[in-house]
Amino acid sequence: MSSISIFSLNTSLIPLSKDRSIRGKQIINYLKNNHFSIICLQEVIGKETLNNIKQTLPKYETIKSGLIGGGLLTLTNLPVIKSKFITFRDKIGKFPTGIV
Repeated sequence: MSSISIFSLNTSLIPLSKDRSIRGKQIINYLKNNHFSIICLQEVIGKETLNNIKQTLPKYETIKSGLIGGGLLTLTNLPVIKSKFITFRDKIGKFPTGIV
């Protein structure tokens, strides 16, 4: 039986984060040394950070969404048939339409 493993992390890799460089290297090393089917990362901001992750994990397809050159990043070694980013634009307390 095949299994799927999912890893999710709020990376705190935003430009003003303390120890951003060290933290980024630790996260990339961890991902490189462990196998996950799907990786969901939050707060991946900036092209340099995104490029470092993509270069370290070349066998993963990257799905980038969000604002300011990043934000949410999904990596997978499974086939991606379709991806869509849906923003939350409704009032607080209501679920946005289109999310299943």
